[in-house]
Amino acid sequence: MENFIENDADNDQIIVEFHDFYDFFAHNYNLFECAIHDKDEQENSENLEFKVSCIVDVDTLKEISRIKLVDCLGEKQKKNPDINKHRDRQSMRHFSCNGCVKITIYENSTLSKIETKHILHSIRPDTSISQNIKTFILENTDLLPREIYKRLVERGLNTNIRQKQIHFWWVELESPKAFGFLTKLWNILQNSHFSIDEIGIDATYNTNNLKFELYVIQAEIDGVGFPMAYLFLENNGNCGNGVRTGVIIDFLAQLKICELEPNFLITDKDFAQISAACFV
Repeated sequence: MENFIENDADNDQIIVEFHDFYDFFAHNYNLFECAIHDKDEQENSENLEFKVSCIVDVDTLKEISRIKLVDCLGEKQKKNPDINKHRDRQSMRHFSCNGCVKITIYENSTLSKIETKHILHSIRPDTSISQNIKTFILENTDLLPREIYKRLVERGLNTNIRQKQIHFWWVELESPKAFGFLTKLWNILQNSHFSIDEIGIDATYNTNNLKFELYVIQAEIDGVGFPMAYLFLENNGNCGNGVRTGVIIDFLAQLKICELEPNFLITDKDFAQISAACFV
């Protein structure tokens, strides 16, 4: 259904209000094609164009026409006959706009321009972690994430930034820490000139919520085991096999400098321990 509004004397525009523009376009395109094949228009056939200017006011859509127009504007493409190419994603939800479509046709023009205006939703707040926040986290990696977050909030941190984001960067930025030491038995055995032919290395894994790991070097003398040295490793999630192996290598290398050179080293199936022992 179309409603024509008379154009002014000084204006070459005709305003057309309608609700089903598929038939309207089809009708006018047919007239356009007939004009091209008309003998009187043959010489101008290359210059003929059909011009339409469309302005959609979604605030004035009404009743059934509104539903039809929304369906037309958001019409789905047909599925590819090849089943392997189907993605089966759910389409975006469409909402009733309560508006109508208005098209202005310029009778003496040969160019059509359709413009739409979309009012965007409000801009989402910026919740990215700035370099200043990363620097603060790096300078306070000895604190727990919740304490770092608390101090950042006291400094005016955007409350849209969550504690989980701080925890993520705390894990990413913190380097693994290790602390190794010798026991008093080391000096006793060294001063007693016992021959240490065999040592073993073992560790505790997944025994605490903070992911700390404890390694022990145990010497075997006359069938008796003596703890000689310990390595305490803080694994914050970044301590993969490569990093762990490097720390154990440094630990064993220091023991070798202290003249601990057994003939045998016993370990379990831990790849990091085996690699470190082979390297040293």
